[in-house]
Amino acid sequence: MADVSGSAQTITPDLVRTAVGMLSCRFGTPDAEADRRGRVRALLQSSRAFALALERFARTAAPRTRGEFSTADMHAEADAMAQTLADWTVAIVSSAETYHACHGPDVPPASLRAAALRSEPESPFSGA
Repeated sequence: MADVSGSAQTITPDLVRTAVGMLSCRFGTPDAEADRRGRVRALLQSSRAFALALERFARTAAPRTRGEFSTADMHAEADAMAQTLADWTVAIVSSAETYHACHGPDVPPASLRAAALRSEPESPFSGA
């Protein structure tokens, strides 16, 4: 598991889209493709673990919104969620780095190009 006390990596939509780009393309050499598949498995595993930790946290917290309080604290759930978030962050960053290592830092994945196309261009008449 990753150390949650270290420096934080900011997860941005572009970083997630780049990681998704790694999921949806093939890499040239057999070694690069094997590495990509290993990172895909790691990303999927960490995503599932994070989703389960979020679900456990939400299930434990839900009764508290109805005014029900228990003597049990939620430190275990919070610690598990923090740890799996750190692991998921590492997997996202690693996947994005793998994409850039294969395709170069200047080649955005198709998911980023599609997002750029969906964003509305600024109107030349919107200024003063």
